[in-house]
Amino acid sequence: MEPVTNRELQQRLLAAFDDLVSLLGAVGHPKRLRILIFLLDEPQTFKGLLAETRLRKSGLASHLAKLGEKGLIQKVSHGIYELTETGRGYLLVLAQFFGSAEDLEMSLQRMRGARSFLERRED
Repeated sequence: MEPVTNRELQQRLLAAFDDLVSLLGAVGHPKRLRILIFLLDEPQTFKGLLAETRLRKSGLASHLAKLGEKGLIQKVSHGIYELTETGRGYLLVLAQFFGSAEDLEMSLQRMRGARSFLERRED
């Protein structure tokens, strides 16, 4: 595969801008991201997802609907949900972006440090 130029990348991203914003909004919520990660292992029941997320039934149903609308999860039978290939692909991209678990932890520490620094500067 040939390298993509910055201009080509820009054109691709702008062409899909609204879809990207919508997708990022769907997975940008901590509970929805946790649901996706939890579904990596195997399909889960609604009850299992309730226990994992500690949400109310209506809240979980809302999050599942949002993820389903974006094609990241699907309901395979009554009360059982699984990650779609699209959802798995999204998590794979995130994992590749952050690298190893050690790289992820270092990235998170840097982000926390930067946020802390910026918050102190605002005071």
